[in-house]
Amino acid sequence: MNQQSNVPAFPLEVTGGDAVCCDLCGSHEREFLASVADGSYFTCGGCGLVYSIADENSLSAFYDHSYYAPGARTRYATRVTAGADDSPKWSRRWHRKTAERLASFESHRQNGTFLEIGCSLGDFLNVVDHAGWNSVGIEISEAAASYARDKWDLDVRTGTLEAVVPELKPESFDVIWAANLLEHVVSPSEFLADVDKLLRPGGVLIASTLNFDSWAFLFSGGDWEYLHSAKEHRYVFSPSLLERYCANSNLELEEIDTTGFRWISKTRQKRWYSSMVRVFEQGVSNLARLANQGHRVQFTARKPHVVAVAQSNDESAPISRAA
Repeated sequence: MNQQSNVPAFPLEVTGGDAVCCDLCGSHEREFLASVADGSYFTCGGCGLVYSIADENSLSAFYDHSYYAPGARTRYATRVTAGADDSPKWSRRWHRKTAERLASFESHRQNGTFLEIGCSLGDFLNVVDHAGWNSVGIEISEAAASYARDKWDLDVRTGTLEAVVPELKPESFDVIWAANLLEHVVSPSEFLADVDKLLRPGGVLIASTLNFDSWAFLFSGGDWEYLHSAKEHRYVFSPSLLERYCANSNLELEEIDTTGFRWISKTRQKRWYSSMVRVFEQGVSNLARLANQGHRVQFTARKPHVVAVAQSNDESAPISRAA
């Protein structure tokens, strides 16, 4: 795969010479892409990775405030406020997609151990848990993690993956699931290194994230709606760059595909022509999936098997590290 293909091409100024470098290739050269209220986006001059420069402090407070705090205009905040009295209702599509995802995990089941990173309110993790998996969740927002523990009685740890790794048993998970998460982390390289620490040999990471090698990004450029917050969406990838990331992290990329065409922002979708736009986007989305040009990319990466060594007789040992 050509790792330099479809690098965003804009008449942008090349900058560099400061301490900020690309998380993937280490280059200091970058091209300005877009400015937003809380920072700026750049394209790496070395590999084409799109990344932001923003304040890295108080990420937990940022997500609590943006998604879960009382007054936040999200369905998550409403549910957190309701707490144990919350009675969530999911669409048929949600149930269908959840069943499909759950079924896809079965071929990777060996010890029955599952980790969801960025589990939010724990809805999907709860389904996995009831399917007989020994499941653990990680969620950066204390409000969301508390809800998941209180509402669903789940093992959800509060914090980043980096902070929680020491609490978990190394090389113990069959499946690690990270949906729409990789674009949010401070360092994808460090994130994937921690994933490698937790996967058993032969275990898989299944993840989804944003894709700049897509029709939506090509059409919108720096005005793409997913470039709305430099603190929230820190990275935008491509299939070829994800392949490099996996190779750098001792993971073998097994499957990758794309889906979706989100062009018009959510605010503009509320205007009079919104219904026509949705029909247009859905039609293009189907074509984008077939052409592998969707704005969202999902991939499966496996930790290679190693030469067999003496193993503990206790294959069902708890996946939390002993105190």
